[in-house]
Amino acid sequence: MQFMGKMNLTETEREQLLSAARSRTMRAADVRRAKAILMLEDGESRDSIMRTLGCDSRFIARWYSQTQTRRRLDTLEQL
Repeated sequence: MQFMGKMNLTETEREQLLSAARSRTMRAADVRRAKAILMLEDGESRDSIMRTLGCDSRFIARWYSQTQTRRRLDTLEQL
């Protein structure tokens, strides 16, 4: 069972992802990505996320990495 680091989401980010995860009008891929990020934030294991969402570890690693990179770039822009 492999765990990744928490995302340390802000309240605003969490609210946006929760809204996306519940959406009936967003693309299914975007909903699944939001759910994966929320599950990582909640400390779910990679195996648990793969089972629940029907994805592979590359999907999780890709979105974890892209989300962290995007957040770092947003932080740099605020400086």
